[in-house]
Amino acid sequence: MLTLAELNGFWAITLLILGFGFLIFVHELGHFLVAKWVGIRCEQFAIGFGHAVLCYRKGIGLKVGSTESEYRKRVHEHLKAKKEKDPESLPDFNPDEPIPELMIDQAGEEVGLGETEYRLNWMPLGGYVKMRGQEDMDPTARSDDPRSFNRKPIWARTAVISAGVVMNAIFAVIFFIVAFMQGVNFPPAEIGSVAPDSPAAKATVKFVSDSSGAKESDEELTGLRPGDRVTKVDGEPTSDFVNIVIASALGKPGVPIELEVERPNLDGSGFKTLNITVTPIIDETKNQGLPSIGVAPRLDTELVKLKTFPKDARPGIAKKYKEFNLRGGMKLTHVNGKPATHDWQLHQYLQASNGTTIELTFADEDDSVAVKQTPKTQLQAELVKITNDGSETYQVVSHFLGLVPPLQIGEILEGPAKDKLMKGDIITKVGDKQWPTSGEFIDAVQKSKGAISIQVMRKGERKSFDLEPNRAWFKTPRIGVALNAANDAPMVARIHGDSPFKKALAQSPGVIIKKVAGKEIQNYSDIRIAVENAEPGEHEIVYQTDGQREPSTTKITLDEDTINIAKAQSWDIEVDDLFRQPLYEVQKAESIGAAITIGIEKTHNFMIQTYITLARLFQRTVKIKHLRGPIGIVNEGQRIARRGIQYLLFFLGLISINLAVINFLPLPIVDGGHFVLLMIEKVRGRPVSERTQTAITIAGLLMLGTLFIMVTFYDITRLFGG
Repeated sequence: MLTLAELNGFWAITLLILGFGFLIFVHELGHFLVAKWVGIRCEQFAIGFGHAVLCYRKGIGLKVGSTESEYRKRVHEHLKAKKEKDPESLPDFNPDEPIPELMIDQAGEEVGLGETEYRLNWMPLGGYVKMRGQEDMDPTARSDDPRSFNRKPIWARTAVISAGVVMNAIFAVIFFIVAFMQGVNFPPAEIGSVAPDSPAAKATVKFVSDSSGAKESDEELTGLRPGDRVTKVDGEPTSDFVNIVIASALGKPGVPIELEVERPNLDGSGFKTLNITVTPIIDETKNQGLPSIGVAPRLDTELVKLKTFPKDARPGIAKKYKEFNLRGGMKLTHVNGKPATHDWQLHQYLQASNGTTIELTFADEDDSVAVKQTPKTQLQAELVKITNDGSETYQVVSHFLGLVPPLQIGEILEGPAKDKLMKGDIITKVGDKQWPTSGEFIDAVQKSKGAISIQVMRKGERKSFDLEPNRAWFKTPRIGVALNAANDAPMVARIHGDSPFKKALAQSPGVIIKKVAGKEIQNYSDIRIAVENAEPGEHEIVYQTDGQREPSTTKITLDEDTINIAKAQSWDIEVDDLFRQPLYEVQKAESIGAAITIGIEKTHNFMIQTYITLARLFQRTVKIKHLRGPIGIVNEGQRIARRGIQYLLFFLGLISINLAVINFLPLPIVDGGHFVLLMIEKVRGRPVSERTQTAITIAGLLMLGTLFIMVTFYDITRLFGG
């Protein structure tokens, strides 16, 4: 298997650009071949825009620059010689004035010159086929030549317009076939986590069978669980997690989907086969507004190699590896001495720990290391809409039952914060914002005009610093800190949403919780344990507000739903960021027939995903800044290409599908827009007026030009760390 891993970025980018150029070539080749087939005269076949760098024409050969002047010169010489030899053979004409097209065409054929100039232009960002009687930039172009585009019947013109899209779809299948003959990594169709109170957590479960032959157990079978492997969705076999996402996204709210699931036994003795009915819902604050069931893919249990992490994160990661005597490549083997090689097993052991210390064993071929960890309760993450200065943005709020912990300095990086702020500092104020969220903190730093004031609490003492953020061209202003939620302290920055604590604590910022339902509170894990062990009803809560000397006591009502949400939260451990990255399995076709099947399936799936993304763009649940332009595609593609030739081909297959979909949208300028105009002509019996076509063309140019500028700006911003 050819690998590109040793290639530097230049060669990876070069291969990607060549591949992208090839996709443009086959798209235009589709137009060209069908145009020739229906008898349209093709004057140019070009890759790129602008002036020609190299050209080829039959009878002239390869030439730097255009062959057009040489073609005209030879035609004129031939016509002049022919007129002199037989004055009656041609009508009178002046070589210095425009000569009828048909006369030039006939003369070119007599001299043995090809009608088509094959061009490589200097700006390789597209391509085109110049057909007589058809100009993308001039919708009024017409010709009386019987071989012109505008003189052909609608079926022929439709075939020509559609051919580029068809070629891109065909070559996407071909790229996928070749890639899957070698093998490509995909997330398996296994559930890694289930969001509390989601459709997946509430799904209806029906026992089917047990692999060991045992009868249905007394175990309560409710909802999807981590470790469940989805084998079918609505009766169709699943190959990877993407199938689950697509089925959920295409599902109609209120209409259930049927999953066939294999649920492994914790001791590894086999699995149960279950039928699970789950109904997707739309939450505008999650999943970009798409219908979803609330599941995430399985995670890996192998420690990630240091070089895989971003460069600015490596010092902190290396420090943690050294602290626990671990190294990349080790795999989780046991928890508390019991086998645990899968993420779902670790999840179940963590849930059973109830926050007490556990021992994890990691091993490789050379060594085995035991690491003790005290789990912390996982916080709930919610995307909330923020309106600021008339503009709407979304920010993630991390909370537990509405209690939002303050921000804490997780790591000190290179920057103004070094030697001033310290790891563990709790941020009480940034600029004029008290107890900020991470989004508010970042926003305040980015919008600061000069030095920004930051107040922190360090070991019970308040300190204040003025820091001047680093500002560089195309880079986001930064002060050099990594932030996390201070959930290892019982402090509450604010109360979010419809929290049962809202009335009891009266939204007091900086409040410290002392007791809940009789349990002493030291951190958020204690709050979780107190709530999940409480009976539904009224309980006492002891708290101390910011600046208050003596604690206060009040009542809080905990209902069954609140207690169940607390129980459903996962547990986090300190070494989480060293492993549990997304898990991938190699999908490799066993035969050319299987590769063709996979190629067609992936082409269909990714085509649907592209349409979904575009639909969400118009619904404004996907933002333009989330899209990628040429720079972003090359930047992302060269990273993928360095993983191996099959990944380069797979990426080119994705691009080919996107080209097919976007080109066939009913938008001005692109093929889909021309297709719509042809359909209108078919219905009306005559073309749309030249004035209307010109207006549509100008509108299309402005729209695509604006979109190109915007995505390029965001690409450059991302490229330089913005």
